[in-house]
Amino acid sequence: MPTRNNQFKNRLRIKLPNMVKTSSPIKCYNSGAISSLTYLTARNNFLKVDRIIEDLGMKPVNPMEVTWGIRPSAPWIVHMIKDILLLMGCRAVYFQRNWKQSRGALWEYKVARWLGKEMFFEKKNS
Repeated sequence: MPTRNNQFKNRLRIKLPNMVKTSSPIKCYNSGAISSLTYLTARNNFLKVDRIIEDLGMKPVNPMEVTWGIRPSAPWIVHMIKDILLLMGCRAVYFQRNWKQSRGALWEYKVARWLGKEMFFEKKNS
């Protein structure tokens, strides 16, 4: 019979994605401005870049689609923690053309660079 202490430890365990599998497509995190844009504009930007990532033969990881039950009204830092964890599970990051105007995307760039992720950048005129 599990003890109360073991039950608590089991709740704290976090399972990270298995990065060893090579048969599945490479995951690519989609990074760009969200909070400085209207919801529909940001969503359309992310969906457009998701298609570009798929055309590159990778599986897009869209932070607007993966919510983990976090409310849109949650503090910015809560969303950033979730987004950085998503980024860490990807081999590559695709930065939208508006990434330099986004405080969150600037943090994602620093983390991706620090972790040695492969990085792609949307051209200004695309």
